[in-house]
Amino acid sequence: MTLDPGEATNTYAAHDKILAAGGVSIYTCPVNDIPRQADGTVPYNGVNNHFRCSQK
Repeated sequence: MTLDPGEATNTYAAHDKILAAGGVSIYTCPVNDIPRQADGTVPYNGVNNHFRCSQK
């Protein structure tokens, strides 16, 4: 999703359901860029995912 400065969003999921699903991963990039892992795939989930922002 894209959020403008000052905007926020909500998953509308209960805290315990988020924890049960493994938490939330956040990958931040400038507008019009997307996060990509070294192999070119979009990161999905996990700890210590190394990514770079690239244009779509």
